[in-house]
Amino acid sequence: MWGTEPQARQLPLLVFVHLHTRSWFSFGAGGSSPEALATRAAELGQPALGLTDLHGVYGMVRFQKACKAMDLHAVVGAEVLVDGAPLILLARSPTGYRDLCSLLTRAHLASAGLQDGDLALLGERIAISGTRTVADVGSLIGDAQT
Repeated sequence: MWGTEPQARQLPLLVFVHLHTRSWFSFGAGGSSPEALATRAAELGQPALGLTDLHGVYGMVRFQKACKAMDLHAVVGAEVLVDGAPLILLARSPTGYRDLCSLLTRAHLASAGLQDGDLALLGERIAISGTRTVADVGSLIGDAQT
């Protein structure tokens, strides 16, 4: 994952990478194993793959091992609900992964789920979503950190 990057390879001019992928650890929302997802991404010539299971990082160790075996860069993430809206979070570093795990723990402990104010933990992550724009998320992070 971090620190041991795959061998450099010649990439085409345009590269497509799936950053929002669910495995069978997203019960009812994903059907493939992390290993199958990595294998398919390698078959398609993708240099990286993101795993964003619902509300957790349950398959992340298997995913990272599979990506390493397939010479893919593993992008670590999760999908969470913030104020009822889905938000995809991708860790940019080991610190980001730690923050992601803290946020997931907070989500599991909070009976009402995550609120906008909980996004203060996003310091080392980037966020993408279908229902919020990156600018919306950036303003929420900025508001929480100021």
